[in-house]
Amino acid sequence: MKHRIRKLAVAALAFAACGTATASDLPSLNLGFTSFLDGLPPAGSGWYGTQYLEYYSASRINDNAGHRVALPKQSVDVFAGLSQLVYQAPVKFAGLHPGIDVILPWVASAHTDDGLNNRALNGRAGFGDLVIGPFVQSDPVMGPSGPRFAQRVELQFIVPTGAYDPSRAVNPGSHFWSFDPY
Repeated sequence: MKHRIRKLAVAALAFAACGTATASDLPSLNLGFTSFLDGLPPAGSGWYGTQYLEYYSASRINDNAGHRVALPKQSVDVFAGLSQLVYQAPVKFAGLHPGIDVILPWVASAHTDDGLNNRALNGRAGFGDLVIGPFVQSDPVMGPSGPRFAQRVELQFIVPTGAYDPSRAVNPGSHFWSFDPY
């Protein structure tokens, strides 16, 4: 999650310096929202809740070529989190456990200063887009010291439920549907 928020925040802010970001500017792959626990619940079937928190601060924003963005001031402070709920069923179908993964990202505070009354860098707090993914999970292949391999297939949908304002450069929500199988 930490890397995803940083990458998305920096990418969105860099795009914002050149103009408002559009849906086509977003990555077309799962950048890794959470942790290795998604792939193998530690105690088998059941419910798992996890809360991730992050504070991010930057005083320099680069463009896609690595050059400093031309703004009088570049200051970003974000406190964000991600709430995750996973359920893995105790039953098996063809050797696979069905389950569901639900993720709700949120931004508690987003402070920006571009030196231009936040005309280029303007963010907002609020809930992000709801991520829902039904999955099938294999039992781990065990070795002498523990699990060696586990396999999971998830059909992840990103539902545009998050806070979105087209006049803002950085939004917790994307304002469009996504399908991200992995």
